[in-house]
Amino acid sequence: MGVMDIGQSALNAAYTRLQTTSQNIANASTPGYSRQEVNSAALSGQLGPGGFIGGGVEITAIERQYNEFVTRELDAARSANAADQTRATALSRLDQLFSDSENGIGARYDAFNAGLADMVNQPFDEASRSVALQRARELANVVGGNSQKLETIATDTHQQASEAADQVNARLTELAALNGQIAGMGDGLNNKNTLLDRRDALIGEIGESIKASAHLNSNGTVSLFASTGDALVLAEKAGKLSVEPDERDPGRIRLNLQTEGGNLPLDDEHIAGGQLAGLISFYNEDLRDASARLGQMAGALTQAYNDQQAAGLDADHQPGAALFALGSPIVQSASANTGTAGFSVELADGSALKASDYSIQMTGGAMTLTRLSDGQQTDLAGLPQTIDGLTFNLDSGAMAEGDFISVRAGTAFANGFEVALQSTNQWANASPVIPVAGEGNTGSLRTGSFAVTEPGAQTTEPVTLTFVDANTFDVSGNGTGNPTGVTYTPGEPISFNGWTTELTGVPSPGDTLVIRPTTDPSADNRNARALLDLGEAALVDGRSLNESFSGLIGDVGARAQAANNNAQQSEIWLDNAQASRDSVSGVNLDEEAARLLQYQQAYQAAAKLISTAQNMFDSLISIGR
Repeated sequence: MGVMDIGQSALNAAYTRLQTTSQNIANASTPGYSRQEVNSAALSGQLGPGGFIGGGVEITAIERQYNEFVTRELDAARSANAADQTRATALSRLDQLFSDSENGIGARYDAFNAGLADMVNQPFDEASRSVALQRARELANVVGGNSQKLETIATDTHQQASEAADQVNARLTELAALNGQIAGMGDGLNNKNTLLDRRDALIGEIGESIKASAHLNSNGTVSLFASTGDALVLAEKAGKLSVEPDERDPGRIRLNLQTEGGNLPLDDEHIAGGQLAGLISFYNEDLRDASARLGQMAGALTQAYNDQQAAGLDADHQPGAALFALGSPIVQSASANTGTAGFSVELADGSALKASDYSIQMTGGAMTLTRLSDGQQTDLAGLPQTIDGLTFNLDSGAMAEGDFISVRAGTAFANGFEVALQSTNQWANASPVIPVAGEGNTGSLRTGSFAVTEPGAQTTEPVTLTFVDANTFDVSGNGTGNPTGVTYTPGEPISFNGWTTELTGVPSPGDTLVIRPTTDPSADNRNARALLDLGEAALVDGRSLNESFSGLIGDVGARAQAANNNAQQSEIWLDNAQASRDSVSGVNLDEEAARLLQYQQAYQAAAKLISTAQNMFDSLISIGR
C-alpha cells in the first residue's frame, strides 16, 4: 500500500463525508428525514522498515441517526394528538350549533312562552294568537332544523372517516410494497436509508389516522398491527380498512379490516388513537347523545302540549287539536334475520322518555329489549309493553333465534318535529267547563284553581255540587252518576268527569258550585294559562324543558372544552416527542456547516497528498532516465 493509495482512500472518504453532509443540509427541512453519518475504519497496514505502515481508510457504512424508542414515542404522540384534535374540531361544530344565544333552541322556547303569555292576557285577540302560532313554528323550525343539521354532521363525519380509511389503505399498500424493496436489498453496504426513512414516515402517517404498533424485523421490514392486535401489514401483504354503519345498531359506525382471512370488525373501544378514533368516537358518542337528547325533549314537549291542547276548547267550540307533530320511530331489522317479526313503536308517555336508542334480540327463545345508553335490559315476555314512555308492539310474525331489531325513537322524533296546528282559531285557550259559585251562597266558599285533566271533559249539561254541610256535598247533573254524601276536605281538590278544582273558604249548608259548559271560549284563558304553566313543569327527567335545553347546551359546551384541553395537552406531548426525535435524528445546520469546512479541508489535504506523491513519483522516474 503506497502513499498514493493512502491518499486516494483519504480523498474518497473526505468526498463521501462531503456528500453526506450536503445531503443532510439539503434535507434539513424534509419531514421524516434522519441525519446520516459516515462510519469509517483504518485499513490494515503492511510491514515496513521499523514497523507496520498504515494502509489508509475505508468507509464501512453510511448510517442514519435513529432511535426506535423516540421514534415510536413520536408516533404515539402524533396518533393521540390527531384523535384529540379531530374530536375537538367536530365538537366545536356541534357546540356552535347549540350555543346560539339569539336563535338557538333556548331562545326560541323563551320566545314561544312569551307568545303564550301574551295570548293568556288577550285570548280573544287574533293578533296574539297569530304571534303565538308563529313562535311555535319558529321553535319547531329550530328543533327540527337542528336535528336535520345533526344528520348532516353525521353524514359528513361518516364521509370524513371513510376518506381517512382510504388514505390509510393507500399507505398500507405502499408500506407493504416498501417491505418488499427493503427485503430485496439485503445487507451489506447498499444504502437503505431513504427507504427506511420512508418506512418510518409511513408508519407515522398511518398512526395519524389509526393508532398502530410497529414491529421491526431484522431485515429492516416492519409488521404493523392495529391497537386491537389485528395485523395491518405483514411482509408484503396489506389489509384494507372500511367504515360502515353498524348493522345491528344503525346509530353507530364501525371500522372493519379486510384481510385474506375475511372481514373483521374492529372493536371501537380499542381504536385508541388517530383521526379515525376521533371521528368514530364523536359519531358514536357525542353526536348520538346530542341527537337522542334532542329527540327526548321533542317527544316530551309534543305530548305535554298536545295533551293540554286536547283538554281545552278552541274558538270554534271544538276540542283542542294537536299543537305539534313528531316523526315515527325508526324500526329496522338486521339483514341476517331469519324471522318474520314486524314491530312498531309508539309514544305513550313523553315525560318518561330516555335519551337512548334500543335493540330487541331473540336469545335462548326469549325476547330482550336493551336500552343502549346504559345497557339496561327488559324481558319482552308479553307485547304490547310500555317501557321508558314507549309502547313496543309486535304487529306481525315472530322473531327467530338470533334475530336483531334496532329502534331509533329520539332521532326520528326530532327529525319530524313540526307544528300541526293549522289556524289561530284552533288554539284551545278556553277550558271546556267553568266553575261558578251559586248566587245565593251564604258561606265563604270561593272558586280557586281549575283544570281539565282528561280530553273530552266538556259537558253538555251543568254539574251541580250542593253542600249538605261544610264537609259533605251531593252531586246532581249529567255524567257523574250523581253520588251523594261525598266527603269534602277543605284544601283538597275535587275531581269529577275529567276535571279538578280547588276551593277556598268554608261552605254553608245549601251552598252550591255549578260546573257548566263554557259559553264563550274566545274570552276564556284558563287552558291557555295551563299551556303557559308547562314551561315550568318537570317534563324531561324531572326537569323543565328550559332546564333540559340549557343542560344540553351546557353538556355539549363542556365536552367541547374538555376536548380542547385534551388536544392542548397532547399537543405538548407531541412537541416534546418531536424535540426528542430531532435531538437524535434532526439536522443541525450549524453543526453541518462546521463539518462541511472540516471535510473540505480534509479533501484538500488528501488531494495535496496525492499531488505530492505524484511529484515524488515523477522525480523518481526522471532520475532513473
